[in-house]
Amino acid sequence: MSITQSRTDWIRCTRQHPCPICGRPDWCGMSADGAVCRCMRISEGAIKSYPDGGFLHRLKDSDSWKSRQYVRTVHVPMPPMQSVDMGAIAAQCVRDMRPERMAWLCGHLGVNEDSMKAFRVGWHRSHEAYSFSMKDQDGKVVGIRLRLPNGSKFSVRGGHEGVFIPEDFKQCRGEVWHICEGASDALALYSVGLHNVIGRPSCSGGVGIICDMVREFRPGQCVIIADADAPGMAGAERLLHELMLICLDCRLIKPPNNTKDVRAWIIAGASADDIRTAASISPIRQYTFKGVIRDRYRN
Repeated sequence: MSITQSRTDWIRCTRQHPCPICGRPDWCGMSADGAVCRCMRISEGAIKSYPDGGFLHRLKDSDSWKSRQYVRTVHVPMPPMQSVDMGAIAAQCVRDMRPERMAWLCGHLGVNEDSMKAFRVGWHRSHEAYSFSMKDQDGKVVGIRLRLPNGSKFSVRGGHEGVFIPEDFKQCRGEVWHICEGASDALALYSVGLHNVIGRPSCSGGVGIICDMVREFRPGQCVIIADADAPGMAGAERLLHELMLICLDCRLIKPPNNTKDVRAWIIAGASADDIRTAASISPIRQYTFKGVIRDRYRN
């Protein structure tokens, strides 16, 4: 393995030093000299975008971040990487979940126990945090998101990004899918009776997995429910533009009356019918080519 100096040593944003572009404490990073910021959420005003995610924003007039620092290449023998069985960890977390902990989280999030069981929410003893399984397009657990009782979130090391899907997700052609941001929003949708729900790991994550699922199972309609903030809307729009190429009926809605997200909307009294109604009056988003709607199911 060769080790060399990277172009930019990114310093992760924290609660004490949040991202100056989106104001969030996670995922984004700053250059060591503070000249540029790599924001993972907001593209407006960016210098460039990264293929693996994020947008580069200039914060002050300095080109020192551009200079590539070269060091001698060192060949380091690396032991073979051992895979982590995320499914086994998730199963143990489910076994470690006690009824009183489940009841507390249900009350804290405003969801019911059926949703907790469907998403196999558990308790990670080592981290003393609630666990949420992230799955790939085949339903395999590939990562675990952890949530501390104070609301802080992080992931189990060794996993990969996935999406939050309930155990009884119907992989049948013609179904209506509701796609939201985050595990708690997915739990809230499930609690009001919308069981074919997918929770994204972030406002910009899960695009590839969701698109692969749509290609394979061909839902009749995809309803994206965006968070009401700017990053949430931008991430929802990016996912929508990908899904419009492979699904004939794509719609985008957001909670009314400046409600933060779909979970807050449901806590405020929204029912499954309210969400279905909002989707039914939202226009179908489609690409057109010379006035003709493209057949996106053509191989």
